[in-house]
Amino acid sequence: MYQTFREALGLDELSRHDVERVLTGLRISVWLDGVDVDSFYDHLEAVLGQDAAPAIYEIEELTERLRRALMQLVAMVLAQCHHQPGAEASGTSGRARALRVEEPPGDFLPARGHLRRLALVTQDLLELLAED
Repeated sequence: MYQTFREALGLDELSRHDVERVLTGLRISVWLDGVDVDSFYDHLEAVLGQDAAPAIYEIEELTERLRRALMQLVAMVLAQCHHQPGAEASGTSGRARALRVEEPPGDFLPARGHLRRLALVTQDLLELLAED
């Protein structure tokens, strides 16, 4: 039986960075276990796609789904960069936080614009997670 995690993986030395990368990957996979990833990307396509024209009831539903996901994505981006985000991660995380607390507008066109901003920042966060 192995005495340590390092022995089990056949590693002589496991750096803090390596452990943090593994933990970040686990957090992402745990988050993704609770999410139907295909439908999540379908939601982004419904908002940002070439033929996107969501109805008001779809805007409300999509807004709520994206708002719920934002802070989890921000936390994963920050964990991925070891809570020392660069300019891009910091700016994107700040936009996400601001949109998360902003009350969605009630009128159709402003609500659609708000939803598009949510989808764009969500897409940016996903791209940051995919970079590393």
